[in-house]
Amino acid sequence: MNYNQQQQNDRSCTEFKAIYEYIIRSLKKCYFEAVNLNKNSENDDYSYKENLYDNIYNKFSDEIFLNKLVFNRYNNKEYNVLEKYIYFYLSKSKNPIVGEEYIGKLYFRLYHLLFGSLNYTKKNIAKFILFIVSFKDEIMGLTEYVDYFNSLSQFDVKTINLVYEKRDEVPKEILIIYNLYESTFNHILNLKEWFNKNNVSTQSIELFTEKLRGLRDLSMKTSFKLKLKFKQLFYIQDFICVKDAFNDTVCHLKSCLSYYLGILKKENERFNLKFYTPFGNTYDYFD
Repeated sequence: MNYNQQQQNDRSCTEFKAIYEYIIRSLKKCYFEAVNLNKNSENDDYSYKENLYDNIYNKFSDEIFLNKLVFNRYNNKEYNVLEKYIYFYLSKSKNPIVGEEYIGKLYFRLYHLLFGSLNYTKKNIAKFILFIVSFKDEIMGLTEYVDYFNSLSQFDVKTINLVYEKRDEVPKEILIIYNLYESTFNHILNLKEWFNKNNVSTQSIELFTEKLRGLRDLSMKTSFKLKLKFKQLFYIQDFICVKDAFNDTVCHLKSCLSYYLGILKKENERFNLKFYTPFGNTYDYFD
């Protein structure tokens, strides 16, 4: 069996499909409630959260995920199960993921941030899958935009710990999502050189702006739903407004947008990034 055939089999895996659909149908709503209970609230609420989370996780892991068929398929190797499930998960994207290998690394980075290590246990893998499927609208939706912007200039997965504003009252799962969005904004603000490439056409710039608009809309929905404030989102919106204003007035659109993006980058570094606290340790697993 060749690699493409194996990938196709992984994506049509009956057990994976059952896991995905079970979370969406039966666990997503209560998992979201458990994660979002303020961990610094009164003890009764905290105990309720812990009990709710444990009940959700135990039901998922015992009845669904730790089904022997899942691990038998991949020779009981936890890493293999996680890797194959990530590719299955990405196959559920509305738009095809072009840079699957890179995006796969990105999801392993999220796993590392969630657990603080790359200790591949069945329980940790179950918790990670529960997390990414329950928050698929926020995570998978963003993944499609990361895939596009990474195609313009590679997004270093190790930098997904450099733009995090520490807030103790926010659950780790939500912090990871916050961190991923802010890291994406920061990456976009560093794309000045892309505009200077000879093969960047007017059509390319229009597509770039269209993607920015989609990312902005998704980010605003995520911000409202998770009660997050994305500080760098302001610069994305500002760039869109300036680009639209330039359309009718500027002949050298590429150079002007490149110059303006450079200004936004410097402003972001001066007024935002220096106040952020690293989340986790620099991670060189993918060097």
